[in-house]
Amino acid sequence: MFDRNWWTNSMPPAFLAAAVCPVVMAPFAGASWIAFSFLLVAILLGGRMHLTMLEVDTPSRLLFLTAGACVILLQPSEPIVVALMWCWLVGLGLTFWRTRVPWSYTAFIVGVVGLALTVIASAWVWWRAKGVTFGVEHLTALIGRMVSLFGLPASVDQESLWVGASATNQVFVSPEALGWPYVVMWAVAMLAWAELSKIQVSVRRLVAALMLFLGIGGLCFAVRLFAVVEGYWPSECLALTLWHLGWLVPTAVWLGIWVTRDAAPLENSGVVRSSYLLVTILAVIVMVAGVSVPYASSFRPLTILMDDGHGPWESTSVPVNTQSYGRLSLYNYTLLRQWLRVHHTVEATQPDTPLPRELDQYQVIIIKTPALDYTTEEIERLEKYVKNGGGLLLIGDHTNLFGHTQRLNAVAAPYGIEFRSDATFPWDTAPPYVHQPSRYTGGDFMLKGIGPFAVLTAASVVDRSLLGNPFVRTTGLVSEAAEYSDLNYFGPLRLSSEDRVVPLALAIAKPYGRGKVVAWGDSTMWSSFSMFHPEYPDLILRLVGYAGAPSTHALGGAFSLVAGVCLLGILWIQSRRFGGRSVLRVVLLSLPIGGLLAVGLPIQQSWPDSSSSVPAAIHTVMVDLEHSKVSLRIDSTRHANDEQKIYAAFYAWIGRLDVWPFPVKNWSALNPSRPLMLLNPSKPFTEKESKAIGTFVRSGGTLLVLDDAIQLLDTTAPEVLSQFGIQYRVNPEPESLYRPEVGIETLLDAGLVLAPLALALQAEIPAILPGTVPRVLVTTPRLSIAGGTPLAVTRGGSVLWASKSFGQGRIFVFTGSQTFNQLSFGDIWGGTEPGAQRKKLYETEYELIRELWVDGEK
Repeated sequence: MFDRNWWTNSMPPAFLAAAVCPVVMAPFAGASWIAFSFLLVAILLGGRMHLTMLEVDTPSRLLFLTAGACVILLQPSEPIVVALMWCWLVGLGLTFWRTRVPWSYTAFIVGVVGLALTVIASAWVWWRAKGVTFGVEHLTALIGRMVSLFGLPASVDQESLWVGASATNQVFVSPEALGWPYVVMWAVAMLAWAELSKIQVSVRRLVAALMLFLGIGGLCFAVRLFAVVEGYWPSECLALTLWHLGWLVPTAVWLGIWVTRDAAPLENSGVVRSSYLLVTILAVIVMVAGVSVPYASSFRPLTILMDDGHGPWESTSVPVNTQSYGRLSLYNYTLLRQWLRVHHTVEATQPDTPLPRELDQYQVIIIKTPALDYTTEEIERLEKYVKNGGGLLLIGDHTNLFGHTQRLNAVAAPYGIEFRSDATFPWDTAPPYVHQPSRYTGGDFMLKGIGPFAVLTAASVVDRSLLGNPFVRTTGLVSEAAEYSDLNYFGPLRLSSEDRVVPLALAIAKPYGRGKVVAWGDSTMWSSFSMFHPEYPDLILRLVGYAGAPSTHALGGAFSLVAGVCLLGILWIQSRRFGGRSVLRVVLLSLPIGGLLAVGLPIQQSWPDSSSSVPAAIHTVMVDLEHSKVSLRIDSTRHANDEQKIYAAFYAWIGRLDVWPFPVKNWSALNPSRPLMLLNPSKPFTEKESKAIGTFVRSGGTLLVLDDAIQLLDTTAPEVLSQFGIQYRVNPEPESLYRPEVGIETLLDAGLVLAPLALALQAEIPAILPGTVPRVLVTTPRLSIAGGTPLAVTRGGSVLWASKSFGQGRIFVFTGSQTFNQLSFGDIWGGTEPGAQRKKLYETEYELIRELWVDGEK
């Protein structure tokens, strides 16, 4: 019989809603733990329920368990989804026990309800990232006028409203802030709970509860608004999440008690037959797959046009070499063009020339950050080109830099896409934002196999149509408005009244006619100074590959339509034979399960590995970033401790030698024809990895180890070098240091390895008059290399550079790697020509890299 105990009927769905909603509204580091805790409490409290056994047979349970196992094996990346899936799988597994243990059936219900809420949360983020406002724009002006009556300043635009008295005491109005997704999820949780528990709830009470929920949410928003503005409550992300939990859980529990208070049990609520359930899930899979699978594609050679004719920004023809420096020497797309030419036929328009008349000869056209207007005739020809089956890749960047956003929007307007004039930055960390492609949410077929990649102050992209897919979307970014008085065209990366704190899309893909359009919000990723950062080469191949592949969206849409009609027919037959309750239960179980299986189909996509696909004629070097704490961040920083760990310029300068660096991904597939670099290794190597390196050298590979005494206590290079008979010896040497005020050039003149140490120890050097060069004697530890042929020795006798032949290969070790960090090299942005002494630093790197080849041979 049904137990009306309040916690057994209200607490579990309330806790589930509370677990999902904070992640939708404002994610933070502890979200997964809070969600898991709520789920655990929900199951334990639900264990007091005494429900009759769900009328599902063994084949259906087997199907449920198989679906749960598939979701777990797909490794969904979102922590909240992982927690919900485990809960669901455990609940399903317990239903196999023939003994009627009520807790097991409650866990099953909790899992299904949680799965439904997860799907709704993902769908909410999907739609919000596209720019859908859910009607909040009709309330912002009204709320703005209301708060103005209390003397509070308000900043209103179409989508959002900021209310506050200062830059730090402000409240953002959005559907999430008003509690709308919470209301939707609570309603779904209550309906699902009632149906699976076989109870009849009053529709009138449910509607009244929804109205009360909205009213309480609005009242709590108003209370928080005045508390933040008056300085009684912080406006940070964590505080916001705790606030929502504070009113959400009690409200959900109280309203759940009221709605289910007089609910009557349903003795004959229909059954779920395995045959109907199987057919229904199959129809759902086909219906969802028809929309999601066309975003999958495979590699094929293409003919690509890169437009250089509408402005000089990100030019593809600037030479990348060791003679010219400054910002434009690497702030270009020269290496991108060379990379694409390895796989495709690539052409580029000449500067200050219009698009070619015959566009149909190209499968993909790339338009990047245009600084000159496109004519109406060019825009119309582009639209016709896409309609006829062409692919268009639009690459923008932040804050309408050089007017490129307005020019891109003119080109993108026919397709319903818009680039915002903003710059995005993470909620609670410094840039860059690192995006983790989800392996299970819809649309990520485009990014299948792509690992985490960094995005720096990208522009957000909007598409309010039904077809556009925001395949790079996140709730972890803030949209910073443009500030044209600043050098970077955006102000300080912190919350202000011009910002948006809603789910954002950084990239959108959509079909148009027989062709496809991809809009990407960050151009910096493929500049020559970052072209070969982790995942970037593979990512650009995916984008042009999808855009240039024949479109199957129309065919997929036809399959979805037919499957949808069949689904309606199946449900109609089910209702005639077993009643409407049976239909509701089938829908509740089949839609989330079938949808998850559809977006997780093992679609085979064939893509070349970035490093192994490069022809042997092009020199490449494999760089181990996995065992290192070095950073490749390209945003400028002036904190000495951070700059000592940044090697972005060193990594980028490798490309000046016509050598392409690639991160190591597979240790078991090291190619002896491509040198391997271990850059400041500080994390342990497994036995398998050390053996792979040994086999690599014996087979003719060249190993370069860069290390430094500054990480004497952390280095793990000896774990690898010991098998080659190479060891480190610590040799303290008295060295003279110079005061930084005299300039970096004077410091570099003191010796290559001394400059970073001098800057790092500047607080220990006595103050001096500007322009003087006094000497201070300190004891400096050196890592002297034993077991190899010395190539560079300090005045104190320490071997800083050595080589050794081993098997058919060679090993080079250099223990002055701090010479190459940002503190010495400067950042990659450049802007001025380096002095003679700094160029000596660059030549040291070039000499190390060139030593890996002799006359083109390793």
